[in-house]
Amino acid sequence: MPKNPFTQSSSVSVSWLFDPGKLELPDEHHDLYDPRQAAPMDEALVLNIMAFGVLEPVVVRLDDGQATVVDGRRRVQAAREANKRLSAQGLDPIQVQCVRYRGSDATGAMITCNEMRLDDTPLARARKCERYLATGRSEEQAALAFGVGVPCVRSWLALLDAPKCVRDAVDAGKLSASAAKHMIGMSASDAENALQAFTSTNAELASDEYWIVPSGALAGREASANKPKKVTARDVAKANGEPQAKVRSMREIRKAMRDLIDPSVNLAHGWKGSETYETLRWVIGEAEVLP
Repeated sequence: MPKNPFTQSSSVSVSWLFDPGKLELPDEHHDLYDPRQAAPMDEALVLNIMAFGVLEPVVVRLDDGQATVVDGRRRVQAAREANKRLSAQGLDPIQVQCVRYRGSDATGAMITCNEMRLDDTPLARARKCERYLATGRSEEQAALAFGVGVPCVRSWLALLDAPKCVRDAVDAGKLSASAAKHMIGMSASDAENALQAFTSTNAELASDEYWIVPSGALAGREASANKPKKVTARDVAKANGEPQAKVRSMREIRKAMRDLIDPSVNLAHGWKGSETYETLRWVIGEAEVLP
């Protein structure tokens, strides 16, 4: 491999295959640092890369001959771990395809790559998963492809059996997937009545799918008072008289997640690190299943 594969004068980004271990991950003093690279290793991503490789190219900037990662830190970290395991099994290591960022605002490019993404809705995932299984793949293979557990795959597929009005409400963002699971066994008329009962109350639409924001935090915001309430699992549990977990604010949960990344705080509190961090990701809706 040439010492500097990015010496071509073309304005088009050049792609090249790299050993992930030779790519530079920015430290906390670097302009391209992203705190998420300090998060615990994503086991699902490691297994996915071992099976499929790194399919999305990593974006790098050339700094004095060194390829520094602009976008794709977690892919690089997971590829390094995947190569350790592949090597232990006597298998060939994975190489990462990289493209060079040639612009003048690499930090802006990093932000853009991370933020300008459109996530699938729960039902879109369910339909995509259903099509994948129809090709003859197993639930285990689907779980690997999506980076989730088999129970999560089954819960997605169960949404497809919900009454049409429930599926429409989920697609429209009026009903959370977790609340919809409580209505899967209902008849169409019962589901319609349940939706009507919950959505008839005017309330602020909480930003989190699991309704972890205390209702008191919404006081004095009359401008948003006429927004329809998003029906959540917490609402359903309350209506059914089921026990409810203690509510924490989003700020409290985010702080706990930041503390988990800090080894000194982690040690002081005796937290388990990765398992606790992933559990909190599930609480705020960033992970599909509990670790």
